[in-house]
Amino acid sequence: MARLLVVGVGTGLELELLPADLRVTGIDISAAMLDVARERVARKGLRQVKGLHVMERRRDGLCRRPVRRRRGALCDERRP
Repeated sequence: MARLLVVGVGTGLELELLPADLRVTGIDISAAMLDVARERVARKGLRQVKGLHVMERRRDGLCRRPVRRRRGALCDERRP
């Protein structure tokens, strides 16, 4: 099964347009927008959406808490 990471998923408007045979994970910096996306996923029964997560950011633009993955992290705090 193919996987898709939606960066900046917001309220999840596009999620219902994605094929049902995907495993979808969405991230966004807005917890409020993700709450709306979670409600949309539940209301529409979007089973392909496996997770919606808040991505924290710092003032310098680097992420503070990366999304966990098997092979590394979404962003690396060591980069300038």
